[in-house]
Amino acid sequence: NIRVRDAAFSVQNELVDTASHGWEGWPPALAGIAMITISACISTWLSLFEKSSAINYISIIAITFSIILIWCGCWAFANRVIGLGGQARFGRHLFIVACAIIIYDLWNIFSMTVAYAFSLAFLTRYGNHMAMAICAGMIFFHLCTMNNQHTKRFMIACIMLSAIGSGLILISNYQRSGQLADELYMTHLLPPTLRQSANQPVDLFIEQARTMKEKLDKARLKPANHNSDLSAD
Repeated sequence: NIRVRDAAFSVQNELVDTASHGWEGWPPALAGIAMITISACISTWLSLFEKSSAINYISIIAITFSIILIWCGCWAFANRVIGLGGQARFGRHLFIVACAIIIYDLWNIFSMTVAYAFSLAFLTRYGNHMAMAICAGMIFFHLCTMNNQHTKRFMIACIMLSAIGSGLILISNYQRSGQLADELYMTHLLPPTLRQSANQPVDLFIEQARTMKEKLDKARLKPANHNSDLSAD
């Protein structure tokens, strides 16, 4: 059927493609590969305490790339099937993952250093929430790469995803350890020269330990008294 309308008929505004098509193909893919390789090597070097060999780095890089290629392949397939323009844009998706990994590594270094230097342990004890936010941001850019016409909807969905993920992390931590934090205490030990917080006097430490001992003694004796009452009955 052919529809004929007059010149005064109002139509929707033309959709503007704001995607940067110059950053496609091999350039973002090679940049992503380089970033992921550097991140994997540095992470492996920092995590190994003994003498490392080349096989350690090769195995970590191989495992990392296997997981990332599967992840990016799924997004590229979805981009090809339902994305705007019908292109896979695998290089762009690979670059997005690489940026997320670099941001996560930088956050780990920053939070660990600041938490140790200024006694801000909550930065590391609740670090998984930042990881969830970075993951949600990565998914947001994946979705925008597929279709950049619904960025507000994607942003709302990713914010909700991050909030739900953080809630599940809190629930899991509470079920596992009885606390909401990811760690019971800060486990990262850095050189003492990085410490910027004031030293606590020994008397204050002893007083806090004495107060803690009294609380622990009361908590320890409560079950014993309860059991003795039951045996007497």
